[in-house]
Amino acid sequence: MMLHKGFAIHNFETWSHRNVYYVNFNHMKRPYNILDMQTLGELDYILDNFVIDKGIDGVIFRSSKGSFVVGANVKDFVSAHDAPDKDIDKILKKGQDVFNKIEDLNIPTVAVMKGVTMGGGLELALSCTSRILIENPVPEDTEYTTHQLTKLALPEVKLGILPSWGGTTRLPRIIDPVKVTRCALQNAASVSSTLITTNCAIIEQ
Repeated sequence: MMLHKGFAIHNFETWSHRNVYYVNFNHMKRPYNILDMQTLGELDYILDNFVIDKGIDGVIFRSSKGSFVVGANVKDFVSAHDAPDKDIDKILKKGQDVFNKIEDLNIPTVAVMKGVTMGGGLELALSCTSRILIENPVPEDTEYTTHQLTKLALPEVKLGILPSWGGTTRLPRIIDPVKVTRCALQNAASVSSTLITTNCAIIEQ
């Protein structure tokens, strides 16, 4: 945990090296990273207090887990189906505002993705100026876990919603809008092959 001016940051480690600021996702309570409301609030705080107008040359978003960010907290969106409109708007606006802050930075921003990057995690990466994909080969041993595989997807349709933190607006800027529509409406993980071959630097492990 990091404490800054009385604000506790539980789900990130951050540091600066050669005037580049590193934002490292490391969810305290889970073996993978999710974008729950607490994590979004902490990321918002980090941007406001350590990144925006701080004279740094760039920001790198990365993960200590086997995957980058697997998406939003499913419970938030499942419960939102029966929630008042103002509560739904609060969830949507929070993610949109944070990702817009990243997109509006006047410095290079890089998302280093590995393992599974889905939903809000992919939308966060799309708000950056560049993306690096660490491509994990499928191991010969059949007893592997999901986080060892490289997968990019927008699976929100499984919950009866569409990608609402920028996926439907930012992804068509870099790949064929028809393919984006297929990914968003059919839960197609084919976004992986399209995105990594056209808009990601690929590093094999």
